[in-house]
Amino acid sequence: HGLAILAHELGHIYHGHSEMRLEPLKAQLEADEFTFKVGLGKELLDILRDYKEFEECEARAHHLKRLLQIKA
Repeated sequence: HGLAILAHELGHIYHGHSEMRLEPLKAQLEADEFTFKVGLGKELLDILRDYKEFEECEARAHHLKRLLQIKA
C-alpha cells in the first residue's frame, strides 16, 4: 500500500497543488484520480476504508469506488 500513498503524493506534485489555492477535498480527489490512473486505485481505496470515520476519507473512497466501477 506504500506505493499507493506515494502515487497519491506524486499526484499532488503532478497537479501543482503546492502552487495553487484549491479546496482541500478537490486537491485530494485530483491526487486520488492520479493514483487511479497509474493503476493503484484499489490499493488506495483499501487504505481509505481504514479511515471511514473521517468524512473526507469517506468522500474520497466513494469517488474512487465510482472510478473503479467505470473501469470494470
